[in-house]
Amino acid sequence: MPTRLRNALPWLLGFFLTANTYVLPFSAKSPRATDLIALLLTLWCLHALARRRIRSASLTILAVGSILPLAWVFGGALGGDAETAILAARWLLAVPWALALRDVMLRDDDRDRFLFGLVGGLGLNAAVVVAQQLGFQSLMQTVGLAARDSAFHAVYHQIRLTGIHGHHSPSAAVTSLMVPATLYLYFRGRCRMWLPLAGLFALLITLHLTSTRSPLVVSAVVIPTLAILSRRLRPAARLLGTVAVVMIVVLATVGPPGGRLRWGDMVSTTENAGERFESNRVACELSLQHPFGMGITAGREEMLEELSVRATHNAYLQASIVFGIPQALLVVIVLGAFLWRLRSGAGAAGYLEAVMALHLALLFVFEEHLNNPTFIILLMWLAATLPDLMRPGARRSVPAAAIAAGPAADRSAP
Repeated sequence: MPTRLRNALPWLLGFFLTANTYVLPFSAKSPRATDLIALLLTLWCLHALARRRIRSASLTILAVGSILPLAWVFGGALGGDAETAILAARWLLAVPWALALRDVMLRDDDRDRFLFGLVGGLGLNAAVVVAQQLGFQSLMQTVGLAARDSAFHAVYHQIRLTGIHGHHSPSAAVTSLMVPATLYLYFRGRCRMWLPLAGLFALLITLHLTSTRSPLVVSAVVIPTLAILSRRLRPAARLLGTVAVVMIVVLATVGPPGGRLRWGDMVSTTENAGERFESNRVACELSLQHPFGMGITAGREEMLEELSVRATHNAYLQASIVFGIPQALLVVIVLGAFLWRLRSGAGAAGYLEAVMALHLALLFVFEEHLNNPTFIILLMWLAATLPDLMRPGARRSVPAAAIAAGPAADRSAP
């Protein structure tokens, strides 16, 4: 493979993981870019398996995570629940993605290329939302950057734009990956402070146009947490100080994303919180009654019957209701296993995985994000990487001097 093409592949994987375009723009049931790429990555996986380049431990944990989705591929298809079958199939398609991303992250330069591609895709997510605001929704659909069946809703007379992912909530949540991606690059000395600030600006615009609150709440926790635990005192202080000034100016002049009424209506906020609490409670009860899942259609019907709300408002409970309690436990274990790595600072091996796990763990508390291919792939990548924590070299750290020196100096962390 030509060197230039080989170097471009990690960037392209990162880009299309978040800029998950529609392969057949004219169809409301179009496959996504991640689906097509998964088929190509399957060929790479078969080649890597033949050459014994894939760890058996990674294959084992991915196989465990695929048992219930595989069962529901057949269960959904035979039961006429196409939505469940398609979602379950995307969990299986995430397996070659997970193995390929694990391989990419083993090399420092490829890891950086992947993350810069990821940031580029997230920038496109924000640009699509802006284009929709400017009236280019039809154009976005024509070029495969917006769904034909986009679900537009309104709040306080404001249309909540849907972005690439067909709904305001997943588009805002995916764009919020700007925070862990750019903070990792910044605290590892891979970029200057302007990149996380630009990423935050793109996120704020997206949150305003989608009128979505939970990614901002999550980011407000993730940013200071990563800064404090990074063990990079001066860069962290500069970043936190600048972000604080920017947010004060934005809040004083423009207001919070989505408008002051959206955040200031305490009656609506209290009702929304109560509805979410009740949906979580009912989802827990249904999960215990159906420990091996119900599928999407039956789960929504039961939720509607019990509460007149079909959403669980929680990705962990979503996984439990659709696929079963073991699948939800896998999600909790995979994310939780990486969180303790944060205490070792930005120089620790596995820092990227820990940063992503923190952000995903918080996002999953608020919405059913495990119906989005981007988040399924990221979760399965973390699962594939989990056995690497047990390797002897996994506890090594990168010296602070190496991080300060930039990409060329850091060659020690997988």
